[in-house]
Amino acid sequence: MRHGGSLDRVVLAGPSGALSVTVLPELTGDWLDVANRAAVRLAGASLAELHRALGASHHDASPMSARAKGLTERIDDWLADEDRGLAPAASRRLKDLLSRSPELDDEP
Repeated sequence: MRHGGSLDRVVLAGPSGALSVTVLPELTGDWLDVANRAAVRLAGASLAELHRALGASHHDASPMSARAKGLTERIDDWLADEDRGLAPAASRRLKDLLSRSPELDDEP
């Protein structure tokens, strides 16, 4: 088990490789009302946009470029260059948490 700050992280065997598992702190807010189809669709669209943005933020002509930078630096680059500012408080919180986090290991 690795310890990063106050969070424990463990790597477990998964169906197609190692899985990194941790318990994250609870964020305050409202639960998604799954009976509200518009809210569910918007939440899914927002998550898809985040995945697209994070996936596209480190691509260039070199297939090895994605691993040339660490995960922390790629997230920081995304915040600086790709964040559209739709949730400024969340962006500030992510930037703050990122500045205090240990180097994130994204190797399998």
